Amino acid sequence: MTILLNSATKVDTSMSSKSVPLIIFIIVMVALIAGLLLYKKQSPTMQTPQVAQNQEPTAVPTVSNPNALPTGTSDAQLDQDTQTIDQSMTSLDSDLNSVDQGLSDKETNLQ
Repeated sequence: MTILLNSATKVDTSMSSKSVPLIIFIIVMVALIAGLLLYKKQSPTMQTPQVAQNQEPTAVPTVSNPNALPTGTSDAQLDQDTQTIDQSMTSLDSDLNSVDQGLSDKETNLQ
């Protein structure tokens, strides 16, 4: 839209095509910032829990291991310990072989 002044000067009152998106962007940014400020103002702030300063440390209970080997030093005791370890290793080997076999199983027809 143009207005003629004194028939010699033209005044352009239309906005340039570049300024419209800029104005829309500024309005959107102002609205977002205002929304965030309102949200922060209304949301309850998280409070850190109070820690008692005069707490006594608690004793850690000792747990006896039922699978622990006896601490004997005789030859018979050492032989028995060796056999127990050997049985455990054999059992572990068997378990590992079962897992390997289970992982290598393949379904041929999935339908």
